Amino acid sequence: MAAVSRHTSYNCLAGWDSYDRIPRVRVEYYVNENTFKERLQLYFIKNQRSSLRIRIVNLFFKILACLLYIFRVCADGDPINATCYGCKPGNKSEFEFSANLTEEEFQEHPIINWDGIVWVHRPLYLWLVQVVLAMISLAEAILQAYLGYKGNIWQQILSFHFILEMVNTVPFALTVPFPPLRNLFIPVFLNCWLAKRSLENMFNDLHRAMQKSQSALSQQLMILCVTLLCLVFTSVCGIQHFQRAGHRHLNLFQATYFVVVTFSTVGYGDFVPDIWPSQLFMVIMIGVALVVLPTQFEQLAFTWMERQKLGGSYSSHRAQSERHVVVCSTTLHADTIMDFLNEFYAHPLLQDYYVVLLSPMELDTTMRMILQVPIWAQRVIYIQGSCLKDTDLIRARMNEAEACFILAARNYADKTAADEHTILRSWAVKDFAPDVPQYVQIFRPENKLHVKFAEFVVCEDEFKYALLANNCTCPGASTLVTLLLHTSRGQEGQQSPEEWHRLYGKCSGNEIYHIVLGDSRFFGEYEGKSFTYASFHSHRKYGVALVGVRPAELPEFYEETILLNPGPRHIMKASDTCYYMSITKEENSAFVVSEKQTECKPSLAKDQTACSLLSSERKGADAEEGACPPRRADGTNTAQFDLPQVVLQAPASSPPNASPSRINTVSSANLTVASYGGSDTRTYMKDSPATDSATDSHLLLPRTDNNYLSPDTLHSRRGSRRPSILPVPDMVTSSLNIASDNQDEEPEADMSEDELEDNVPWRSPSEKIA
Repeated sequence: MAAVSRHTSYNCLAGWDSYDRIPRVRVEYYVNENTFKERLQLYFIKNQRSSLRIRIVNLFFKILACLLYIFRVCADGDPINATCYGCKPGNKSEFEFSANLTEEEFQEHPIINWDGIVWVHRPLYLWLVQVVLAMISLAEAILQAYLGYKGNIWQQILSFHFILEMVNTVPFALTVPFPPLRNLFIPVFLNCWLAKRSLENMFNDLHRAMQKSQSALSQQLMILCVTLLCLVFTSVCGIQHFQRAGHRHLNLFQATYFVVVTFSTVGYGDFVPDIWPSQLFMVIMIGVALVVLPTQFEQLAFTWMERQKLGGSYSSHRAQSERHVVVCSTTLHADTIMDFLNEFYAHPLLQDYYVVLLSPMELDTTMRMILQVPIWAQRVIYIQGSCLKDTDLIRARMNEAEACFILAARNYADKTAADEHTILRSWAVKDFAPDVPQYVQIFRPENKLHVKFAEFVVCEDEFKYALLANNCTCPGASTLVTLLLHTSRGQEGQQSPEEWHRLYGKCSGNEIYHIVLGDSRFFGEYEGKSFTYASFHSHRKYGVALVGVRPAELPEFYEETILLNPGPRHIMKASDTCYYMSITKEENSAFVVSEKQTECKPSLAKDQTACSLLSSERKGADAEEGACPPRRADGTNTAQFDLPQVVLQAPASSPPNASPSRINTVSSANLTVASYGGSDTRTYMKDSPATDSATDSHLLLPRTDNNYLSPDTLHSRRGSRRPSILPVPDMVTSSLNIASDNQDEEPEADMSEDELEDNVPWRSPSEKIA
């Protein structure tokens, strides 16, 4: 029943019983509005593809006409007997006599052979080909003039290119009804200027048809080269033809040599025009060159200056053979760009990358001077453009970039508006190059949702307020994080007379690195020891700070968890990944063993961290905080644990501080031994009763009776206090897990806020997670 009702309307209209039987009709619009002239304009001018084909054929005909002229010149070797077609040469004895005179004698009584200028020898087959080409060119020129007519006929007739077409084609048309004119000289070499015009129009149509942006600088350079070539070719053909009537006849090579020497203002004088027509022609050509060439050079220079402002493009062949990243920013401030470049190139693996700066803002004087510095000029490329335009993204080769960094605009008073611009640029890049990872910087936390597809999103307000909040619980946290994020080699302030300036500047070069404990020289010897033991001894021996660890045996959903200061119950294993702070990574370090010292100097008390740690581990709970460590019976300091001085040094050839490196195995064969005199990490080595003095070059283990940091000793002591380790809010440590067992414990009333009660043994983080 549904099928019957479906065909009811069709049966009412035309009697068709099926939808498939309805005939299809192709509708052509605007048929009555297109006149014959409009259709020709659509084919010859408006349609880019058909217009491109016509211009390519026209260019081929013009070049062929010039080649035929060269062939005619090479075949015509008797200018003295030149005459009209079918005519007998007249009395040429006078010209034959003048040809035997010297150049000085000819200059006294010059004789001009006008027949050699007016008439040339043109074979019949060559004449036929030239006539056919001339008729085609004449018809095409008349048709173009008709299609371009807009009410002023003289504008079309008196144009330069139309006059050249008439000069090169009408004389050939006259040779058909008048056979004696077949040998008439026609300046066919002027077709080079028509070929130049066709080439320019052809490139314009080519770019329009392919919808591809063209380089204005390359086009202007091409026009300049073609203009210079046309000037030289016209001068060569003209001087060669006029010298046919003189004393010394020139071939094309000699004429080319003469023109090049003349245009280069060298003028050797071995070839000179000896009759006034050729001299007048050269004067005219030199005047034309002095007018045309400076104009072309001016346009080229103007285009070059404009391109310098736009910054050019990143070529496709470079993108295929080189690696680059694109930095998108609304404004280019010198401080922001320099911070990015210094931090980006601090990593040794990024030294071969190119940085493409894409910004709609024109470079100011400061940025222009910075990008001219050799260290940046070879690796940083500036492109003026917008991420919202596909043409500018193509110029930057965004789809072939390794990464895209979108920096927030700091000159906006409204941070929300700045985030809106950043989000739009991020969307545009995602739509153009969906596979390129993005690193986006925004201000407001609520805008992170709009760019969640990005690889990394840095929210400035969230990060800033998190640092301020952590300053309340842990004073100096913002300074610590800022120094860790800032790349430095620890050489700031070393010339200052203030000791704390030197210490602060040196420690500001610390950064966080990681290495597997089994592959590490720093922590490899502490396998089987507690985290607290390894952290303390590695700092006293090497001057590095072990701050965290990532066990390898954690469950799968905890594989990215980093444990900050997990406590003495965590036993170090060879598969653990150690996170430490140091001037440089272990792979770029050399190890130095200091000389033996027998005297305990009071300077050790400067290390308040080690001193307070030892004092907190005393059995007596009433020990004064900050007091010096106890001494043994022999008078030596037990806090030193008989450790030899081992100092970390960065080799001179090592790269600057960079991001945390991957796991690398350090061979002990590449280690060097030297001396060190740092005042803040001084320890002294003394023979231990438990070891032989011949083996005291390595780290001596503490005596069993004085092992205050061993897990058994800590487990046996109840009621002792330890410094509190307050967790950093999740806002900063979203991927970090700070192991602390005091979250469920309430501090006693008589305890300070900085200390927590330790009534139960510490549990290892891996036990808690399990």
